Amino acid sequence: MPAQPSIALVLLNYNGKEYLERNLPFIKKTLYKNKIIYVIDNNSGDDSVSYLCSHHPDVVLIKNSKNLGYASGYNFGLSRIEAEYFILLNTDVEVTENFIEPVIHLMETDKNIGVCQPKILSLSQKTYFEYAGGAGGWMDIMGYTFARGRIFDEYEQDIGQFNDNREIFWASGACMIIRASLFKKLGGFYEYFFMYYEEVDLCWRVHAAGYTVASCGQAVIFHKETDRLLYQSPERLYYLFRNNLIMLHRNLPISSAFWTVPARLMLNIVALFYFIVKGHLKISLRAAVAQIDYLKWALLNKDLPTANNKKSLFQITSVYKGSILYQFYILGKKKFNDIVKF
Repeated sequence: MPAQPSIALVLLNYNGKEYLERNLPFIKKTLYKNKIIYVIDNNSGDDSVSYLCSHHPDVVLIKNSKNLGYASGYNFGLSRIEAEYFILLNTDVEVTENFIEPVIHLMETDKNIGVCQPKILSLSQKTYFEYAGGAGGWMDIMGYTFARGRIFDEYEQDIGQFNDNREIFWASGACMIIRASLFKKLGGFYEYFFMYYEEVDLCWRVHAAGYTVASCGQAVIFHKETDRLLYQSPERLYYLFRNNLIMLHRNLPISSAFWTVPARLMLNIVALFYFIVKGHLKISLRAAVAQIDYLKWALLNKDLPTANNKKSLFQITSVYKGSILYQFYILGKKKFNDIVKF
């Protein structure tokens, strides 16, 4: 029997002691043998580090000198880890004991799969999909992200409709399995993001490099609920608006970016007025600042993938070649399989 590929199971922590206490025992019970568990700590101000040292001395601790955010935090830590596969896990994820095996089997069987994710269900409603990835992320032609099992703030019940293995556009950062050599070849996450859209940007570059991204329907984890859009903090909405525009700018060929990015800017302005009408003035103001900061970035930042390393959304199978806004808000379609037809 061939040896199991080596796995680095890596959690990024910032003041997450309560999650480590709850979820590390589940991670340690996973049946996959050839693994090492790491925690990258982003200079937590709680007792996370002392808790890990006293209660989990077998977990390898990598300490950052300050809070580097998701992208830089992982890039720093993963540069110090050697393995064949990285499994990146949020601390607020509860794993099942056998979630690793089917994912690794799928990726070992198909060497063209660069990134994979399990099904992600809600921790409090375990028969429903969760916001952060569902059964695999997609994107429409305008750059709006959605997932199998989750369209905007509408969540489907898991009745086995996504138990297959399927190509997707992006894998969730809540639980992303990536070939370590590919992560390093692509330079890891784009650090300017700080948080949000790092995984979508990385997966777009994975597609451009000639690999695919997949969802493994036989692997399941549970994730603490992400707040619905209008209930997220203004600061989170700022990063969501800013980074989506930066992601499009970075990865679209010039011929596509020329019309897509201005169209998204206009649609975002419509969203700002919607927030105002709904009484969310602070969110609207931060989203407006996000637009301005994107334009500043576009003028000053030259850190872009080269032109021959870009792939149009029309060239990628797991992109919906229409408008998810139109399908959801105009036609009233709330389920993935009612919109995307295979």
